[in-house]
Amino acid sequence: MKWTVWVFFILLGGCLTHYDAPTTQREKNVLVVNASINSSDQVATVILSRTIALSSATTSPAETGATVTILSDHNEIFRLIPQQRGTYSITKINFDFARKYQLKISTKDGKSYSSDFISLYKTPEIDSLTWSPSLDGITINGTTHDQAGLSRNYLWDFNETWEYTAPFQSALEYKNNQIIYRPAEDAIYVCWRTLPASNLLITSTNGLANDVVNKFALKFISKGSPLIQRRYSIEAKLRTINPGEYSYWSQVKKTTESFGGLFDPLPSQVIGNIHNDLDGTEPIIGYFGGGSVSKLRIFINESQLPSYLETPTPRGICEVDSVKVSNIGGYLNNYLIVDYYGGLFIIGYVFTTTDCADCRKGGGTLTKPDFWK
Repeated sequence: MKWTVWVFFILLGGCLTHYDAPTTQREKNVLVVNASINSSDQVATVILSRTIALSSATTSPAETGATVTILSDHNEIFRLIPQQRGTYSITKINFDFARKYQLKISTKDGKSYSSDFISLYKTPEIDSLTWSPSLDGITINGTTHDQAGLSRNYLWDFNETWEYTAPFQSALEYKNNQIIYRPAEDAIYVCWRTLPASNLLITSTNGLANDVVNKFALKFISKGSPLIQRRYSIEAKLRTINPGEYSYWSQVKKTTESFGGLFDPLPSQVIGNIHNDLDGTEPIIGYFGGGSVSKLRIFINESQLPSYLETPTPRGICEVDSVKVSNIGGYLNNYLIVDYYGGLFIIGYVFTTTDCADCRKGGGTLTKPDFWK
């Protein structure tokens, strides 16, 4: 029986061969355009990049050196200013809902692209942003409605910020050739980190009698996540989109769910409303849309969670060790001092690695956000 099983697995392995999907250079270098007008904030933002092979381990390269403008059907021209990493933007523009707008792009290789003219859509307010617990974590839900029934298609987005601590607190520091208590301005124990949504959130009420989105799931946070072990905040953003943009994002969602994440390279069959001015056969990935954006923020404190979701701050592989005063010099450059021991007469110090006592190693910053209450 044992030999039979081994022969089966050998034959099974022999049937498996590696297959690389055929791609052309044209498919690897498709222009990707993420462009929108936010009339509420009076800003327009365009992010340009290029696709890469699905097998590539690198990130999509930013398209820099382009000239990006927005035209209105009243012959107004707004030139966007280059920012970092292929981002172009313009602020303090009073975009008019009575006018239509077109995106124009000229890349550094001499090609020009244009979008279809778009109308701006008004977005209803977010009625509520709530969260509900379960045995495995919490789910954050957004609710909205359009009494007039004119919205129907919605694109959600969010930024999330959480306060967290390092596994250990460094109470002492080496400064001016002596070990002193770490002053408040040098504290490295508490940090804040902000990240955008990593998945695509669209919904439609076209199949419903009323234009109501009730408790749409925006984010699930699992039990034990560092996001909810101290204090968490999420700002939801909502924009009404037209049927064409909804169809585009539906294609993108299906593609990213099949091949990877929202920021992974996309196959070129996803079609938007942007075209090469001289070559209609060139594939372009992207959609230019716009309108007002509704926002709503909530906070969740660890003390608000049910007791079964409360978990201690994880320390992972972090540990502390001790060293006598006479030997501390060999540890000052590569480790952080947590505390001392010995009572009135210090015998030695307790130390750990910087990864375990400097909260910035977790990707956050020491600067408290302005909106943090």
